[in-house]
Amino acid sequence: MKPNKVKIKQMIYFNKLIKIIPAALLQEEAKRPPDDDPLIRTKRPFGGLIRDMKRRWPKYKSDITDGFNFQCVAASIFIYFAALSGAITFGGLMGMLLGKI
Repeated sequence: MKPNKVKIKQMIYFNKLIKIIPAALLQEEAKRPPDDDPLIRTKRPFGGLIRDMKRRWPKYKSDITDGFNFQCVAASIFIYFAALSGAITFGGLMGMLLGKI
């Protein structure tokens, strides 16, 4: 195929995609209940925070349970010791330079 034909096909595809995406976003907004607006004032102390926690609890729960995956725990331990090694080195150098070892 010639390069011009490929560009024309890509342009046609992107034009269709540009028309599809806003329609999908509008449909998703229509599915959302009107009282689920996170910016509505509740007139209670921490009412918005409580409502937000109730609304997002299933997502928080899955995030916490996914965090106990072996790879996630291993990466967390690695990052912890990587940060700790720099702090120990810096502290040792500062102690040596200040003569307090």
